[in-house]
Amino acid sequence: MLLDIDAAQKNGETIYPDVNNWLMKVDDMIISEWDKVKGLEDEAKNKCFIGLCPNFKACHQLSKKAGEDAGAVDELLQQGGFDRISYLDVPPPLVVVPPKDYEDFDSRKLMFNNIMEAVKDPNVIIIGVHGMAGVGKTTFVLGMRRSKGRK
Repeated sequence: MLLDIDAAQKNGETIYPDVNNWLMKVDDMIISEWDKVKGLEDEAKNKCFIGLCPNFKACHQLSKKAGEDAGAVDELLQQGGFDRISYLDVPPPLVVVPPKDYEDFDSRKLMFNNIMEAVKDPNVIIIGVHGMAGVGKTTFVLGMRRSKGRK
């Protein structure tokens, strides 16, 4: 499940609160039970009767604790059977600023008039508009089409 959660987070998905709460319960259980089991394990390693016999009481307590923990882990696993662990959050709305419409500068008026004369000339077959990138060739041609009532 941790791999699924990690993959969902990398994909920008939001983890359901129930899943996060379950993960916190699992972490709390692991931390609290680890300390208890570690203490019992250390006791079980200590031998009785001058190191000749194992500490049966500590071994029994450790075994009993392991059985209880197995039941608690099983219960947590059953609670963690989620159908879905994450969802795509609604992205914030994008504010789109429309580009400025065609502006009629004096230099464009002159070019517009020259092109219109070329359009009226029956000997002209093709008209090309060229220039550096970003100077407004497309905007100019679109503005010219609008002024003539074409689309």
